[in-house]
Amino acid sequence: MIPREVESTKSITKKLIGRVFAYYLLLTLVFTLIQVFVHCMDGQKYDLPLVILGATVKSAAIWLIFLFFTQKLLGRPLADLTRAIEKIDLDTLDQADIEIKTSAGGEIRFLEESFNTMIGKLREARMKLVDKKKTEEILRISEENYRNIFDSVNDAIFVLDIETGTLLEVNRRMREMFGYEEADEAEILRLDIDDLSLGIPPYTSRDAMRSIAKAARGEPQLIEWRAKHRSGRIFWVEVSMLKTVIRGNVRMLSVIRDIENKKMMEDDLLNTKKMEAIGVLAGGIAHDYNNLLAVIMGNVELVKSKIEPSDPCRNYLQKTMSAAKLAEELTKKLIAFSSGESSVKRTFQVDDLVKSSVSLALSGSNVHCEFSFPDDLWSINVDFSQMTQAIANIVHNSREAMQDGGLLKVSAENTELHSGWKATGLELKRKRFVKITIRDQGSGVSAEHLPSIFEPYFSTKERGADRGIGLGLPIAYSIIRKHNGQIDVESLPGKGTVVIVYLPGVEEKVEEKKAPGRKMPEQDVLPFGPGKWRPLNILVMDDEEMVRETIREILEQIGHRSVPVGHGAEAIELYFDAMKSGQFFDAVFLDLTIKDGMGGIETITKLKDMNPGVIAFVCSGYSDDPVMKKFEEFGFSGAFTKPFSKEEIEKVLERVFICPT
Repeated sequence: MIPREVESTKSITKKLIGRVFAYYLLLTLVFTLIQVFVHCMDGQKYDLPLVILGATVKSAAIWLIFLFFTQKLLGRPLADLTRAIEKIDLDTLDQADIEIKTSAGGEIRFLEESFNTMIGKLREARMKLVDKKKTEEILRISEENYRNIFDSVNDAIFVLDIETGTLLEVNRRMREMFGYEEADEAEILRLDIDDLSLGIPPYTSRDAMRSIAKAARGEPQLIEWRAKHRSGRIFWVEVSMLKTVIRGNVRMLSVIRDIENKKMMEDDLLNTKKMEAIGVLAGGIAHDYNNLLAVIMGNVELVKSKIEPSDPCRNYLQKTMSAAKLAEELTKKLIAFSSGESSVKRTFQVDDLVKSSVSLALSGSNVHCEFSFPDDLWSINVDFSQMTQAIANIVHNSREAMQDGGLLKVSAENTELHSGWKATGLELKRKRFVKITIRDQGSGVSAEHLPSIFEPYFSTKERGADRGIGLGLPIAYSIIRKHNGQIDVESLPGKGTVVIVYLPGVEEKVEEKKAPGRKMPEQDVLPFGPGKWRPLNILVMDDEEMVRETIREILEQIGHRSVPVGHGAEAIELYFDAMKSGQFFDAVFLDLTIKDGMGGIETITKLKDMNPGVIAFVCSGYSDDPVMKKFEEFGFSGAFTKPFSKEEIEKVLERVFICPT
């Protein structure tokens, strides 16, 4: 493309040539008029064509003479100038021969110098134009790279006015995160910070502007924020604010990262840790409480056995025993919730386990249940009694929410979960899960109370021994999590509640339930004949003196002797001394857990080394401990839990020491 100045120079040159030709015609006309005038003055006739021809010849002769003498002065410079002008183009400006040599002087020299000056200026203009194009191309590439990076990052980016907080620019991820389309760009830029936030302190535009002001002073900000989706959904984000320069303007750059899953994991971890801590505390309290209950219930039974049936005091003792029984049930719940609880897992069909649990929880109510289980449902590997209790607790809550009756829908299905699943607290060691859904028509749970439903002792119901204790759902939560499962609750007031339980699915065959076989203790001679009962000499080990004394008195009442000791080392020493003297102990009662001493497991191991035929019974306040459930595998002949009754101690002895008739 030829610049405007070059085109103008060419036009001027053409006009100059045209004017020279016009002068030639004018001179011819002058000569013609002179000839006509001369002939008229002489009174001579004239032939006009001949006159014009003569004038033309004379003009031509004069012009030839003029051109001959002016060729060197004007013609050649003009020709050089014309050729130079014809060469002018953006691609030839750098060539040296485009400039012309100047004449000796006069106006032609001035014209030539002006031309050469113009060429110099054109070269400068061309360089500026080239530089401008290069700059524009660099800027275009830079803008394109900026936009590619801006839209390719996985975090939302806001560019804001540093003074007002007005949105100036957003990236693709922002639109995705907040539920907008690319066509909504104009609408997005009209949004206020409150439109994208929870809008309640400390998540308002005023709070945001305080952080923006700090960032504007050069203090980078990193805050957690409650953001609002276009649909109204509230979610957690992490906002990083930094003052920066974009396209020459000082702006506030806000990088926003969705941390909803992270917050769920943190909340879940915090809740798990809290539950574990409370569980450990609850288990310890329950264990100590069981020791006290053992003393209370044992002594009540001892007193009852010493007074007449008609004695009015028996009624008070019976009420005391009833209260102790309720306390015993409470300690069982505490132990079930405790992190010290252990599981004995087997493979079960989901429908059988769930139906059994639901039937147990709905017994005697006016709530009806509708089941839905597919034929190809995977099995689950669980502790039957614990999982039955967990499901029953959930159903019991639904029952309490439907005081006037209603329909409970229980279904199950196979599902595969991935690592990005919303319940991020779940350890996805496997992808296959059985999803159990329990849907009721109850009163529902308010948004205010929903986050607290798994907290121990939280209840919106009346307080009492039978209802409103607040341990049902925490126990269910604890059991399900210990089975590597997850429990979620969705509820709205007046709309009912949906509880969803995820349990790892297995394709193993269901184990047949068989009554465990019982090995008779190894001994040379049974101390009893069929149906006979003789006094036994029993070594009693327990770290609580009151418990030892209660067991001693119960044993004495049913006709046996006992020697109490406080820890395992003392029990081993007495047992060894008795063996040396030939006064064997017929049986040993061992407390499973001894504070600051040798417990039941270590003690039975050492006693077995001394006497493989030793008959020992394990006792503990932890009824669900695997030792209590599989005592034979640990070398014990029987087990009984605290608190215990006289009848329970009698039965555990009878199973071993009285032969069947």
